[in-house]
Amino acid sequence: DKNKAFEFANILVEEKGDGVDYERLGYLYEIGDGVHKDTSIAAKYYKIAMEKGDLFAKQSLAKLYFWGDGVDQDYDKSFKLFNELINTKDFKLLDSYYISVGDFYKYGYGSVIKNYSLAMKFYKQSYNNGINKSAGRQIGEMYYEGLGVKKDIHKAIKWFNIALDSIYARDLTAEYLGKIYEYGEGNVPIDYIKAFNYYKIAADQNYSNGSFAVGRFFELGLHGIQDYE
Repeated sequence: DKNKAFEFANILVEEKGDGVDYERLGYLYEIGDGVHKDTSIAAKYYKIAMEKGDLFAKQSLAKLYFWGDGVDQDYDKSFKLFNELINTKDFKLLDSYYISVGDFYKYGYGSVIKNYSLAMKFYKQSYNNGINKSAGRQIGEMYYEGLGVKKDIHKAIKWFNIALDSIYARDLTAEYLGKIYEYGEGNVPIDYIKAFNYYKIAADQNYSNGSFAVGRFFELGLHGIQDYE
C-alpha cells in the first residue's frame, strides 16, 4: 500500500530522523509514490539527509541540480556533488548518472572545461559492460562526431545498435541509424529500407523527427512504397 509506505516514512523521520529516513521520504516525494509529486520538497529532504551523511541523497540532489528539477539549475553544484561521490571510497554512482558526469566534460557545462577523453571514460563507465545499454548512444555519438576519438561511423553503428535495446535511448539512436543508412555516411552503403525501418522505430517512440522522416519516405516513395495519405 503506497499510502501506508508514505505514512511509515513520515513516522521514521519523526521518530528516528536518520539520513536514510529523510532520503527515503524525499524519494517518495520525487516520484510521487503515496503522495503528490513535489520535487522541491524532495530536494528539501535530500538536503537534510545529505547533511546527515546519506550519500544516496547527495546523488539524487546532484541529479536535481543538473536538470533544475525542484531547485534552480546549478551545474556547478551538481558537478561538485557528483565529483565528491566519485571520489568517495566504497561508493559507486548509479550507472545512469555517469552519463551526466560525461555530459559535463563533453559540453563544458557550468565552469567545467571540456575534455572529450574524460567524457568517453564516464560514458563507458555508465555502460558498465552492458548493464546500462542506454549509454551506447553517448558512446556512439562520440564516434559519430569524432570527439576525442577518430570519427568512425562503423563503430558508431555498433554502439547505436546496442543502445536500441534501451527504451531510454531508442528514439535518438534509431534516428541516427536512419540518417546513416539514408545518406550513406562514412561510406556505409545507402539502404533506404534499413533507413525507413530505423525511422519507424523512432516514430514508434512518439519521436517527432522519426514521424516526420517516415512521412517523408512515404511521400517520396524512397523505400519503394509511395503513399500520399
